[in-house]
Amino acid sequence: MFVQKKNSPKQILRKLRSLIKPPNVMVKEISPAIKILRDVHIPTRDGSYLSANIYMPAYEGAFAAIVSLHPARKDVLCKDGYMHIQLRLARQPGQISFSDETSFEAPDPDFWAANGYAVINIDKRGFGLSPKSKEPQVYFGEEEIEDIYDAIEWAAVQPWSNGHVGLLGVSYLAINQYRVAALNPPHLKAIIPWEGVSDLYKDWFYPGGVMEVGFTPFLFSRLQTFGDGSTWANNNATGQPEMNGGNPLSPILRKSPCPC
Repeated sequence: MFVQKKNSPKQILRKLRSLIKPPNVMVKEISPAIKILRDVHIPTRDGSYLSANIYMPAYEGAFAAIVSLHPARKDVLCKDGYMHIQLRLARQPGQISFSDETSFEAPDPDFWAANGYAVINIDKRGFGLSPKSKEPQVYFGEEEIEDIYDAIEWAAVQPWSNGHVGLLGVSYLAINQYRVAALNPPHLKAIIPWEGVSDLYKDWFYPGGVMEVGFTPFLFSRLQTFGDGSTWANNNATGQPEMNGGNPLSPILRKSPCPC
């Protein structure tokens, strides 16, 4: 027989305190030894641009660049009492620490710039300060991947760059790395994808041939509140995500191997 454990008033109070101020999460001010360039415009092949924040050592030199592009908005940071909701809800087994210039699941510029790298944190088209596309971009789609390609090649020829560029990030910021690397940008030297998948069909949307209907619609509906990405189309009769027609990911899924 299943017996659900009830929390005592003391346990409930402790959980509420943890939501307000997570005990194992420490956010520190970024080092003054790091130079910050905000809302730098990176040109793209279609004549538009991407908005980026760039962090690098304050001393003169040529640095390898670390690039990430995502829809979570680069300027949404753990500052002035704000903290990413995932950090409030997720239990941390030990102390974690990062700077107040770290976007969600993006590289901590305080760590990387202190070790001699330039960190380029970019808003996806239609999100943050990056302008919209003519049509909302497909998540992980061809246009997004070409934007990252263009950002890599732009970073490689900047006066502060040594010509070597890598990609780094978690989850969404990991998945798009695989697709960019497949295009073989001349100046891309390394990718560091954390917790990403390389086959969206088998590893995410249809694991074992079964449609994933929990996290997926939640994620894409939440992303829609951040900016101008493609909408996740639902079947009006069932409320389930559609794999044909309006689904913004269908161009990718059509190219993915299907076990059916």
